[in-house]
Amino acid sequence: MLPLLLLGFAASAQTTTPTDAAPRIGLNKPAGSAGNTTGVKAKPAPLYVVDGKIIDAFQLSAISPDQIEKVDVLKGTTAIARYGEKAKDGAILITLKPAAATK
Repeated sequence: MLPLLLLGFAASAQTTTPTDAAPRIGLNKPAGSAGNTTGVKAKPAPLYVVDGKIIDAFQLSAISPDQIEKVDVLKGTTAIARYGEKAKDGAILITLKPAAATK
């Protein structure tokens, strides 16, 4: 029963941005209530690069932390200079351990 109740709350989830505070999500407001209501938006996402290959967040989720040898972060103009406009939100460079080391 509880999961069904949670679905009801999720169906009416909204974000509001009061003039004096950071955006917040209200789960108990009925749809269409007053306030500066906007749709829920994803945060800007960095570009993920694993062993030189660009991957998406779904592919990243399949990598075990035990497989990772090193992580580097590129920000701003450094990321854009290396990977172009698609790295405008930064780039996460992941180097995996050699396959034999993860077994």
